[in-house]
Amino acid sequence: MQDQALGHSAIFSCLGQPKGPDLGRVHRGFYDAFLSSIPDIQEVLLPQLQGPHPKRLVIAGHSLGGAIATGALAYLLQSIDFGALPHNVLFVTIGQPRFGNQQFRQWVDSELVRLRKLGKYCAARIVHDHDGVPCVPPEHMSYEHMADLHLLTEAGDLLVSPGLRLGRAERLSEYIEDHNPTLYLQLLRSAMSKARC
Repeated sequence: MQDQALGHSAIFSCLGQPKGPDLGRVHRGFYDAFLSSIPDIQEVLLPQLQGPHPKRLVIAGHSLGGAIATGALAYLLQSIDFGALPHNVLFVTIGQPRFGNQQFRQWVDSELVRLRKLGKYCAARIVHDHDGVPCVPPEHMSYEHMADLHLLTEAGDLLVSPGLRLGRAERLSEYIEDHNPTLYLQLLRSAMSKARC
């Protein structure tokens, strides 16, 4: 009952794993949004991953799409042993909200450490300066981010630092303006052109 009051849902409890290990808690709204993608994952994606030919699986999303991508990544980690398959996973989110609690993040991280050691996993969580969406749900409600922060600055620089924390905006409107996907694309292009020099 406490989980429901906080907006949490037992991760994958309704996906046939009710007696399995507790994988942590996730935000109910984001989890419910993710659930609608399961038929596509099962009917379209999973058949594509059968067979001997290596593929790069790109799981990506902006905003709510980043939260859904996180749910999809966790679902796939539970459904497929990527370590035994020839495929690689690239996980990229842009301006995504926090999806789950510490236990969920630790479970996903433990799965991904193994894949990273095999050279089968790469991730980036990209956040523009003062984008407000990555700040919700709040940390004090036990929500945490997965993947290291890659901060995209207004100057078009991409700063990679696991210990980096977001600062405060000068204007409230910056939290909304900095979430604009078109602005993200412009700044990513700028960062890529700087990296080529």
